[in-house]
Amino acid sequence: MAVALPTNPAPWTATPRFLDFGGDMTPPLGGAQQRFRRLGSRFACDFVMPDMRTATLAAQWIAARMDARVLGSTLVATWPQQAGAWGAPTVQGAGQAGSTLQSHGWGSALPPGGTFFSFVGPSGRNYLHMVTQQVTAVAGASLLQIAPMLRESPANGAALQFNTPQIEGFLSGTTEEWTRTRLIWDSMKFTIQEVA
Repeated sequence: MAVALPTNPAPWTATPRFLDFGGDMTPPLGGAQQRFRRLGSRFACDFVMPDMRTATLAAQWIAARMDARVLGSTLVATWPQQAGAWGAPTVQGAGQAGSTLQSHGWGSALPPGGTFFSFVGPSGRNYLHMVTQQVTAVAGASLLQIAPMLRESPANGAALQFNTPQIEGFLSGTTEEWTRTRLIWDSMKFTIQEVA
């Protein structure tokens, strides 16, 4: 079961990155170069927290990370993105795969390319994706161009979390650390990388 990080305070900085498990194949005799996409490309994010001005706040953040580490659980954090008037979009149709996702239920605005969203797959895990082109609506439905490719097919009607996308994954590295100062302010940084 995933461990949820606290939401207060918000991270001071977040450094998202895309982990591409595809590759390029360059023929040794000068033929055309080809790019291969592989299922499993995903996101990671480095979080740097502001100084925690109370021991209670710091303890909540430390405890969540330690809980995930010792239980071997994934950790869930809110992806750094501003909310929009997207409404309550959901997946339209089961069995979807690849780099597109059919959706409906949009609000007064449609997200531009570069907007992130997540959904909870049938396995119960959050999957993070980016819309790569401006979303347009046709008769109330929209086909999302997304990256990376779907790693798990979402259920029909699954909620698409555009206002509070979540990244779920393991903590990177093998240690957990934080800095305690004389005034009992704790500072910390950590990385979450999606599992697959």
